[in-house]
Amino acid sequence: MHDTALKIGGLVMRTYCPAKNARILDVGAQDMNGSLRDVAPKDADYIGLDHEAGKGVDIVVEADQPWPVEDDHFDLVLATSVLEHDPAFWETFEKMCRKARPGGHIYISAPSNGIVHRCPQDYWRFYPDSGLALKAWAARRELDVTLVESFMAEREADMWNDFCAIFRREPSPEPLNRNYVYPHVPCTNAIIWESKEVLNPRTESEDMMLIVREREEVNKLRHHIDWREHQIAGEKTAWAAEREELVRSAASASIAQAAQEQQFAVAMERAADAERDLQNHIRGIEEEIGRLRSVVSERDEQLGQLENNLAQRRAEVEEALADAANARELQRVAEDAAREYQLRIRQLGREVSEAQALVLQLTEQRTAAEDRTASIGKRLDKVERANRKITNELSRLETAVARLHGSERNLRWLREVHASLSANSWWWSFLPSGARRRLEYRRLLRAGLFDHDRYLDERPDVREAGFDPLRHYIAHGMDEAPLN
Repeated sequence: MHDTALKIGGLVMRTYCPAKNARILDVGAQDMNGSLRDVAPKDADYIGLDHEAGKGVDIVVEADQPWPVEDDHFDLVLATSVLEHDPAFWETFEKMCRKARPGGHIYISAPSNGIVHRCPQDYWRFYPDSGLALKAWAARRELDVTLVESFMAEREADMWNDFCAIFRREPSPEPLNRNYVYPHVPCTNAIIWESKEVLNPRTESEDMMLIVREREEVNKLRHHIDWREHQIAGEKTAWAAEREELVRSAASASIAQAAQEQQFAVAMERAADAERDLQNHIRGIEEEIGRLRSVVSERDEQLGQLENNLAQRRAEVEEALADAANARELQRVAEDAAREYQLRIRQLGREVSEAQALVLQLTEQRTAAEDRTASIGKRLDKVERANRKITNELSRLETAVARLHGSERNLRWLREVHASLSANSWWWSFLPSGARRRLEYRRLLRAGLFDHDRYLDERPDVREAGFDPLRHYIAHGMDEAPLN
């Protein structure tokens, strides 16, 4: 028993049963995940009636046999989540009315939507005016009943929307109840005995409204995805532009660095050429000094020879003295040249110092360029991480869209199956259940909606367990392996 069936059943008993010693007959009373016996008044005389023995069943009755309980006896006769499994529920309703005492009430609750849930068969769904039809049927069977209230209950945690109706067996001198159940239950299409107006009318079922809301959510998500894709495209364009700017900046930095390195190489080459010229010049001076020293030495030797032959060659002494004077002049000139070369060496030393300072400056510029290159690399890494994040976001959104598309496809298939199975002729209810099921599967196969034999061949465990393949697919396989 689902949540709203138990909740509304308890409200009905508290509203329509006598305060003490209420006599209640529960038709289809077997406890299937809960029973209204659990919420009945503690002092009530509660009798559970069903076609099969089980928990909550006090009396087992055979199909088409009279119920072994008194007529005109019970304060409340109820059937919850039962009549959809009854091939002739109108006859069961007639029996329920006959068991209620005059002034007693009859309560039925049956689904108006939901999946096929065979127990063992699932025949009917009830719509807002079903209570009026049952009242008219009872009148044709010479039973006077009043439809006190009926409504379509909204679902809560479970998937079912139930049609609920409360009737009173007539005649009765007691005033009709005005303490209705429907104001205490979220519901639509309420009908009450004292008004011909339908309260809170709504033509769409809650399933239809949920489908519309889901479609709206899908459309919103699609718009969000389109907006997000547009935003991501803009971000990609911005990142691409920034990346190109960074690449251009890196290229410019590389070019500047190459130019600085080339300038440094030229300066070093010039310094090396200057150093080579200076060394060559110094070697020339040293060779000239050596040559002059050799000349001086030769002149000294000649002077000695002249001094030894002084007596003999006075004229040669004078000439030698003149040569010596010339030699001393040449030595003075050589010394002046040496001093000039030393000044030139000091000047070249200053030029070398300037070249070394230039080398240090170029080295610092090169270090700064390398630091800037490292910073550009970090920004490029940040761009790559942002691209990966954007790619992951797109993957997640595509997965969400695929899941929503799968849900929409399953809903469309369920509507087609329901439409195909609902298009039955009046004589179908007289067919044996096995023949009717084979005709239904044949219709689904022709419509291309479900292949009963193929599903059992592919899943031998379902065949061995004796499960209905269509119900098994809807309950367990639809989301895992959609039909082709």
